[in-house]
Amino acid sequence: MCAGGAFGKGNIDLGGLEVYEPSHFVKIWDTITSGSDGLGATFYEPYAFPPEFKLLGHYCKPNAKPLLSSVLVAKDTTCDPNHGALKSSIDYTLISTGKGFNFDQHDDDGYIWLLIVPTDYNVVSHIVTKTPQKPSLGKIMCV
Repeated sequence: MCAGGAFGKGNIDLGGLEVYEPSHFVKIWDTITSGSDGLGATFYEPYAFPPEFKLLGHYCKPNAKPLLSSVLVAKDTTCDPNHGALKSSIDYTLISTGKGFNFDQHDDDGYIWLLIVPTDYNVVSHIVTKTPQKPSLGKIMCV
């Protein structure tokens, strides 16, 4: 069965795309804070979600705000291997780099990447890494 209701499991079927809201996150990187307002941002990746679901992007929040679960993961339920609801990106473009809290350590640098999407697909989010190497294709899916 390719599609189906999962109302009691916290999944929502959007007709070819089933989404799930994860509640566990691991911190990837945080930006420099300044001033008494806790400026800056922290980037997170969801984890501990059902293995058949794929990442659509990373979660970002201002440092002065609490962590809220507001990112979705998705599963293709179209059963169409050529034109399904999800597809891997075809490349990445580095759009931003920055320093984290610890100025003396190179591993506190952050890199924000834009997904280059296949024709007829869109990107939902960016991906953040702590290294200048491009992320693996398929890490974040296009819709």
